[in-house]
Amino acid sequence: MVPVAGRPMLTWALDALHDAGIERAVIVVGYLADVIREEYGDQHKSVRVEYVENPDYATTNNLYTLYLAREHLRGDVLLLEADLVYDSGLIQALVDHPAANVAVVDRFTPALNGTCVVLSEDDSEDIARFVLGKDQGAGFDRGTALKTVNLYKLAGTLLVDSYLPAVERWVATQRTDQYYEAVLAELVNSGAASMSALRTGSHRWYEIDTLEDLALAEDLFR
Repeated sequence: MVPVAGRPMLTWALDALHDAGIERAVIVVGYLADVIREEYGDQHKSVRVEYVENPDYATTNNLYTLYLAREHLRGDVLLLEADLVYDSGLIQALVDHPAANVAVVDRFTPALNGTCVVLSEDDSEDIARFVLGKDQGAGFDRGTALKTVNLYKLAGTLLVDSYLPAVERWVATQRTDQYYEAVLAELVNSGAASMSALRTGSHRWYEIDTLEDLALAEDLFR
């Protein structure tokens, strides 16, 4: 709900979905869930809004967040994180991408951290492997890596056949403190799933984790 250039971050996301013609959004809420429900209700512009609640938000990570929404993940979906702001054209580009499973990526810069991907060596935009932040040791070559933006398009066949069963297995073994990207890494790195990369190109975006990030995002989107 923190505003960036006059709009709460979540409004940026819902506006982008509206602009791309998406008609339904499911928001997993936790901290101050009532504030979000009161702000958006059951409709934002043309987007119907539904909610799933994570009562354990303080002790779990976003793998568990996704697990709680699993009944809504039986078809093709866009997976968006709510601490991002971006040009709505980026969501349109994600929808229009011809591949069924797509991760939005950008070049690695010193200010970024977290999961990245390495592309195949055949000059395609196919993702060869995910590298989680914890696996990026001192010898890791960021020069060949691209940072995940945490915007994804995932096909229903991938979700139902591979991804959700893996998520349920991870939750059953008490790995609720993990990131959902760890499961994507398991599937892509083993060859059990394929995914393409979509570069941000000229579209602006920023992930906001700190007050410094907020100030930089304000400058970028003012």
